[in-house]
Amino acid sequence: MEEIEKIFNDNARILEGLIKDDKTVNIHIWGGFLSGKNEILHSGLEALQKNNEIDLLAGAFVSNIENVYELIPALSQNSEHFTNSLANKKRFGEILNILNESNEELLRKTMSFVDLTNVGGKPEGLFESLSNVLIRKSDLRMIEQFAELIAEALVIDLLNIFYPNKSQEELLLSKKNENKPRIVIWIAKCDNYFQKLSQTLVPTLEKCINKISFGEFISFDIDIEDKDFLPKDLLDIKIITSSRKSDVGFEAETIACGVDLLSKDYTEESSRLFFQEISERPSDFGGTDKDFLIKIRNDLLYPFSGNEAYFLLCSAFVSQVSSASLKIFDNIEKYHSKDEILRFVNENSEYFYQDGNKYTLLPFYKFLIKEIISRTEEDFYEDLTIRATAYEDVASIAEGSGDDFDFLRNLAYFKNFDKENAISKAYLEDADKINSIIDSQKKLFSNNEFTMTLGSSDRTKLLKYNEFADGDKYFAKKEMVASIWNATKNDFDVMLTQYRSEISTVNKQIENINEKNKSLDQTLENLSKQLLKIENVAINLKQEIAAYEKPKSEKLVTALFALGVTLVVLTTLELFFMVDLSSIFLSSLPLVISCGIIGIGLTIAMSKGVFRIWKYNRNENVIGRIKSEIKNNSEGSDEIIAEINIVRADMTANSAKLTELSTDIANYNITIGELGRKLSEPFYSD
Repeated sequence: MEEIEKIFNDNARILEGLIKDDKTVNIHIWGGFLSGKNEILHSGLEALQKNNEIDLLAGAFVSNIENVYELIPALSQNSEHFTNSLANKKRFGEILNILNESNEELLRKTMSFVDLTNVGGKPEGLFESLSNVLIRKSDLRMIEQFAELIAEALVIDLLNIFYPNKSQEELLLSKKNENKPRIVIWIAKCDNYFQKLSQTLVPTLEKCINKISFGEFISFDIDIEDKDFLPKDLLDIKIITSSRKSDVGFEAETIACGVDLLSKDYTEESSRLFFQEISERPSDFGGTDKDFLIKIRNDLLYPFSGNEAYFLLCSAFVSQVSSASLKIFDNIEKYHSKDEILRFVNENSEYFYQDGNKYTLLPFYKFLIKEIISRTEEDFYEDLTIRATAYEDVASIAEGSGDDFDFLRNLAYFKNFDKENAISKAYLEDADKINSIIDSQKKLFSNNEFTMTLGSSDRTKLLKYNEFADGDKYFAKKEMVASIWNATKNDFDVMLTQYRSEISTVNKQIENINEKNKSLDQTLENLSKQLLKIENVAINLKQEIAAYEKPKSEKLVTALFALGVTLVVLTTLELFFMVDLSSIFLSSLPLVISCGIIGIGLTIAMSKGVFRIWKYNRNENVIGRIKSEIKNNSEGSDEIIAEINIVRADMTANSAKLTELSTDIANYNITIGELGRKLSEPFYSD
């Protein structure tokens, strides 16, 4: 405690010395949160004012003003002395009203150019557009040369305060006075407007005081013959600024002094010690009551706009500052972008710790913010904690999927999903990217028969995260998934109806073919009967004509006759050489037998032949008719056989068609079964 007081007092005395130093132009005090820079500023200035070493002390917290034209009037409680500055402020407000009634977009561009929170070049076409709306040239100049007009108005107001109603001669005599009025203008907590102040307003003010003669003023006509007569010849003006940034950036000569009453490492332990310390301080210095804690929070957040301040508060509740972690908080849409987060962290690097591509709020600020909010806004603290928990539950998934996390978490809205319907309908042109993400994160999914699903635990956690991250879009996304499922289900139902209709049609075709087959069976039976009848007739005809053909008995008789003739010839030849009658008799016995056989054969043969000749001659017409009938019968048989072949070919074709149709029915039933099982894996459930 004593060490802190010593640092505090030493820095206050340093500041006093800088203000008294005639060579000092600008003074900038910088230091981290709770470093005591503003207390040192007030302490030093109060000491100088108490000793009457300051003729005019004008100061303001820049974070309390709304636009640049409020800066100078806000610098003093006795703002009525700044008549020209007040007139400028009033006219500027009137100009804004004119623009608001004329063109809101032109008003926005004008404020973007003039307002302290914005730094940059002139928006293209701004002054051409303004010249069409603002009739008075002084109004256009008030916007285009706002820094010069503010500086000149301040100088003229200060001249009127310290040199009222002075003639030119009196002002020239005052120039020789070495004891010029000492004026201190301090602008504290200017972090929000630091860039504009350092690059535009303060350099212009310093230039107007120290380098531009009264004759060069653009808005005030002071007729002084001495062209080198400068405001600094009459006024000793010191400008003091304070912020948490050490890089001043002023063009003018500046002395910067840094102060820090706390440990520079800003650990959680230093934050705990700070709370312990302020609880031991007397109530007039502070205290741990609610109002004082709110004051500390406001001091911590003053350099930041509303959205940026909320960013910082939310960062205290999550393990990592990222687009995924910040999306769970309301009113922070601006910082959902990775680039915006990176920009904010880089611009405020003194608050964050970087580890590779990961950013976290320093432990000191984490503990401090959470401690203050828990003691001052219990509901707010509970809400942030619940939201932060929702992120921490999915932090590993978010970190593992990186830039793809937003795509991945949206799959949690699906109870089940497939690539063909759910993904293609939900993500359209991004479907290929989503499918690629699914393939790369397979460990998060389980496969059903036709669909995939996130693990039950992961899905529950992601849905809770989505409830915060998507806000009003949460239910809209659920409805989208439900509508996709309903559309897909309708498609499946239509397909089921179509396949069932196809089966009904095929069954009718099968019935028709079966009826045709019955008819063909009857036709085949009839044709077979006709063929059998014809074949029977053919047999009878063949039997009938066989009666007129040479029987086998005739062949036997002929053979016997030939044998007998052979024996006769042989016996006759032997007789010519025999003398003995008994020998002749004995020798003639074969001849006698042969002659007998020949006689019998001739008798039979002649009788048969005569009969056949008689029979054939008598029945020649009958035989011709029979042969004709046999021929006709054969032709009729061929025709019937051809018809039978045609019928059998038709029946074979029908059999093949029946097989094909049965296969179709089987395939339809398989598809119907698959559709039924797909319907049992819906994309959405309440």
